[in-house]
Amino acid sequence: MVSLTLANEYTIKSLTMDSLKAIERLNQECSDYYLLHERELPSEKKALEILNELPPGKHYEDKYSLGVFNDINELIGMIDIVRDFPVTGEWMLGLLLIKPKERNHGLGRKIHDALVRWAITLGATSFRIGVIEDNYKGKKFWTDLGYMKTKEAVLKTEQKTNIVNVMNFPIGTPE
Repeated sequence: MVSLTLANEYTIKSLTMDSLKAIERLNQECSDYYLLHERELPSEKKALEILNELPPGKHYEDKYSLGVFNDINELIGMIDIVRDFPVTGEWMLGLLLIKPKERNHGLGRKIHDALVRWAITLGATSFRIGVIEDNYKGKKFWTDLGYMKTKEAVLKTEQKTNIVNVMNFPIGTPE
């Protein structure tokens, strides 16, 4: 189980199936993200996907579904991260979702900094993300953190086809 404390007394903790209703509420509050990426509101099924979906060849011990909790223990953000994917040392940040009223106050950077410190202790050497071309604020956020675009990919869903900017961020050095 993961438990990290941020500078603002917020915490990052592991999410479990007991968190499902809170995840559903957060997804609804972050519907702008889902409308941009998928052109539809998040379903109840989306909360289960956050906890259960794995990339090819990975196992649940490689996946961290994390919640960001404020000082009154309310879920205000989520992180989905998979270690050693697609290669050993590179960790895939599949989702960093923050409640709209909590955005634009430096919380994303605090979360990222805590994730970097934690992941380094577990052998991570870089983070990898995918940001859709239409997510201008997301691209700016990740670029401002120091992520560099390495390639483009196409992601097709039933509702939308997205161009995805694959971006990397070196966080440590191999031993």
